[in-house]
Amino acid sequence: QNFQSWQKKEADAMEAETLLSMKTYILEKLLASSIDLPTDIYDSTGKQIQEWDGILLSGDTLYLLEAKHSVSIEKVKKIADRVKKFPQIMKLSAEKVFDVKDRKIVGIACGTRFPSGCREEAHRLGLMAVYPSGSRYRVDGKIDFDYAIQR
Repeated sequence: QNFQSWQKKEADAMEAETLLSMKTYILEKLLASSIDLPTDIYDSTGKQIQEWDGILLSGDTLYLLEAKHSVSIEKVKKIADRVKKFPQIMKLSAEKVFDVKDRKIVGIACGTRFPSGCREEAHRLGLMAVYPSGSRYRVDGKIDFDYAIQR
């Protein structure tokens, strides 16, 4: 049980650190501000239909963050698939906290172990990548920002 408690704390810390890295990227690189939005999406019966580790709104862009300790090509593909399904999921949502209509949706894969081959696959699928670099997490700005945006 102590190990599970430690794993949960470690996962929470990683999610918070990657979210902070993305907020910093939006502020410093895109010269914009962001606000946190609810991360759990429920249908009209109260059943959770989707969950993200972070959802940020900046201007007309929604950033969907999913963090994994160890990122694989399979996990990157699943994240990209969830991003594509997000507009349909929001149509089923009972809570109309934010509207996805006319918003750009950017998927972001985050991880503590994120091999370069997986980062390349993330970029190919239109995702941004957040991974360790030095003593902090890096938001991969190597790709053209517009490349990561879906309408």
